[in-house]
Amino acid sequence: MDRRRFLLASLLAPVGARGQDFDAFKRSQRQGVEDQREAFEDYKERVRKAFERYKRAHAKAVKAHRDNLEEVWSSPELTDNRKWVEYGQDRESQRVVDFAADEIRIKVVERDKASTDDLLFSQLTDLLSEDFATAFRRNPVDQRVEKALLETPEAVAQGEPGRQLIMGDLFDRPDPGSDQVEAKAKQLMQSASRQRQDVVPGSGWANVISVPLDEGRPMDKANRFLPLVRQQAREHDLAESLVLAVMHTESSFNPMARSHIPAYGLMQIVPESAGKDATRLLHGEPKVLAPSYLYEPENNIRVGAAYLHLLYHRYMAPVKEAESRLYCAIAAYNTGASNVARTFTGNGSMTEAAKVVNGRSGKEVFRTLVRELPYEETRDYLKRVTRRMPAYSEL
Repeated sequence: MDRRRFLLASLLAPVGARGQDFDAFKRSQRQGVEDQREAFEDYKERVRKAFERYKRAHAKAVKAHRDNLEEVWSSPELTDNRKWVEYGQDRESQRVVDFAADEIRIKVVERDKASTDDLLFSQLTDLLSEDFATAFRRNPVDQRVEKALLETPEAVAQGEPGRQLIMGDLFDRPDPGSDQVEAKAKQLMQSASRQRQDVVPGSGWANVISVPLDEGRPMDKANRFLPLVRQQAREHDLAESLVLAVMHTESSFNPMARSHIPAYGLMQIVPESAGKDATRLLHGEPKVLAPSYLYEPENNIRVGAAYLHLLYHRYMAPVKEAESRLYCAIAAYNTGASNVARTFTGNGSMTEAAKVVNGRSGKEVFRTLVRELPYEETRDYLKRVTRRMPAYSEL
């Protein structure tokens, strides 16, 4: 019975009956709490197993993909946090968008010299017109991981990559027609450099074009995601410049980024760490974020901003000075809060580390972090993010 009915009934019941009913009520309450605790523990175990399955599936899928490509290419490139790489179904064409170098590279195995130019142009045109949904469907690694995660669907958050063009910032409108795409491809071909390259030494050649993209493209890429960044920065009480500088440093604005860890998308979300913590904040319980979820820019930026919020406003809350807290939060996005704490005290407690940090100026904290953080990658990461923030504060 509900609480109100129980109280009313207890006033009308004999004293002995009231005592019996109250004891039964207490037992039911205790049982309800115990059932909830067991259900939550069971859910946590399913989440843990899903993460284990995630890592195993990713490692197997990457190995299988590489082994398959090595039958044609001696040193196949794979997607990473700054490059988006695709191969044709016959494995004889390779397309790379290098978001850090702002360059497109296309390789086609040489079979018929007369048709090489047409093949290269066709590959470039197809690349420029490719949307998120198509890129995800064509990716054998992510498809294999996604399938493995379906064994625990209740713990997994999936997405549905949309029809926006991945290279949409190259066009004046979000939905260019085929004529505009072909015109852009012809324009880019005019500035392309060409070379021939060994495919497998001694057994074949590939024709290669390298297409430089606009030198001002970093800001174009940032502007493309600025509305989403503004919304999430406002919701999570963050500076827009911080979110954009982190995004630039993590992926060079590559929305199809996937690192070896694996980490996914624009803000390089690691499902087992940042993803788990952020979904607990956003949804009240941890979720396993599938590749399909993290390749949607809106989802990726929301999760990344939520994690930055946790780092700055919660995990680093014992640090009093805003400048020092910012430096600690940026470093923690790359290496974790416990590693930041160890830089100051030798143990993973941020509460203890804050006692040291709070006795130093922001400049001193920055100097300590870039000299003594345990990993060179994180030391460089902190410098790059802080160096980029001023430029993005002007957008």
